[in-house]
Amino acid sequence: MPLPAQIGNYRLERELGRGASSEVWLARHAYLGEHAVAIKVLMSQERETVRRFKREAVIAARLRHANTVQLLDYGQCEPYFYAVMELIEGQSLRDLLAARHHLSLPDACAIFTQIAAALDYAHTRGIVHRDVSPANILIEEQTRRALLSDFGIARDAAQPITQADTVMGTSGFHSPEHAQSAANVTHLSDIFSLGVVLYHMLSGELPWHNVPSLADKDEFSPPIPLAERGVEGLPPEVDRVLRTMLALDPSDRYPTAALPAAELRQIIARHETKTQRIGAPSTFTRPIELQASGVEPNPLERLLAPDLDQVILDRTHRRADDLRDPTFVGALLDQWAAQDRWRRTPLLGRLARLHKVTSRNVYFYRLRILYERREPPEDDEQPDRDAEVFPVERELAPWDLPLPTAESFTDNPGGRVHLPGPTRVIACQPCAGNGFTICPRCQGRQRIPAPPPSPYPSASRPLTPDPRPLTPASRTPASDPRSPTPA
Repeated sequence: MPLPAQIGNYRLERELGRGASSEVWLARHAYLGEHAVAIKVLMSQERETVRRFKREAVIAARLRHANTVQLLDYGQCEPYFYAVMELIEGQSLRDLLAARHHLSLPDACAIFTQIAAALDYAHTRGIVHRDVSPANILIEEQTRRALLSDFGIARDAAQPITQADTVMGTSGFHSPEHAQSAANVTHLSDIFSLGVVLYHMLSGELPWHNVPSLADKDEFSPPIPLAERGVEGLPPEVDRVLRTMLALDPSDRYPTAALPAAELRQIIARHETKTQRIGAPSTFTRPIELQASGVEPNPLERLLAPDLDQVILDRTHRRADDLRDPTFVGALLDQWAAQDRWRRTPLLGRLARLHKVTSRNVYFYRLRILYERREPPEDDEQPDRDAEVFPVERELAPWDLPLPTAESFTDNPGGRVHLPGPTRVIACQPCAGNGFTICPRCQGRQRIPAPPPSPYPSASRPLTPDPRPLTPASRTPASDPRSPTPA
């Protein structure tokens, strides 16, 4: 069935591309003239595909970032669902690498930094992309802006996983967690995939000789050094950043994408010039040879970055960037010296010769530990009066069952949770499957026969004669209350 000439308020002009179940068209607003957009039309009517398309639109509507493709509208034009998106005039990173094979370190870092910012933005909103690959990164031609697109298989952490055993994503850019299940894929998996993209931009190859098979996560291995791929002239610190991003254990990776981006910028700054000579000699200033860097990597920041205030972290990085300028440092020294003119050297900043400026973050934190306790499972028997049909589920151990994360450090009495899987339907022996038990005494007649009592004692309890004879000595005469009692 051909597409209509107009969908909603937009007139279709030409096809820009197509995927397995959708087509992307260039369109213009019917009443606003030159307002051009990209319309993604879903060609499939399969229920799961429609559900995923709707979910992509809902997630894209929540993202407002300079490095994500903006969703402008969503609707249905029978029988097609469509999404109106921002038009990006350029090409994908996949097409760019196909033409140039690999990129220089500054060009790769520029793209990497922008996509890292988009990923961190999505992660702070509980969204995991799950398919970070060159095909889903767009490069705008005029501005060289990089944008992250296609949230079709993205996961919202607030929503349950419907297909835990389904593997999604682009081959070669999966993380080891993809080989386990969809439930194991987290924001750290996105950081792994972004590391593969960085390696691919610098070398034109994947980090391994063979693409790891998702049938066995043990096929993943540390990345091959870039020098072995024929990439020359790069600082060795770049391999260290890649090894951290591509760590097999998710806990060994960077907790945010901004951290490797910041380290790459520092590496490039040190690589382009070992020493930095800033300022022209004059009567008041002298040439300054300065070695300065941004905030030094901090293991604590890597570990606790998701729980730290990003605004404060950004402020510290801006402050560190300011301190790399010797003029700025000199002004600070002059300001400090002017506070006590009698004891401090005036114009100290103009006299100081700076050799190295190092910036570090100092953290003060309180460690709070929340313990969770799970009791051994107990059988819970209930009568099945309605003959329910129970679905077949994979049996989970008590500690494998996901529970909501505690919102505060307060005691929680907890409750009972049914484990999926071990539900069994058995026949009840006492009631024989009838749902009730019969009294063994009355046999369900609600009456018990009993013989009537006899009116004569002899009938039920005969008297037993006393074998002892009655003698005069044993007889007891009746006393007269009127006769005196002998003393």
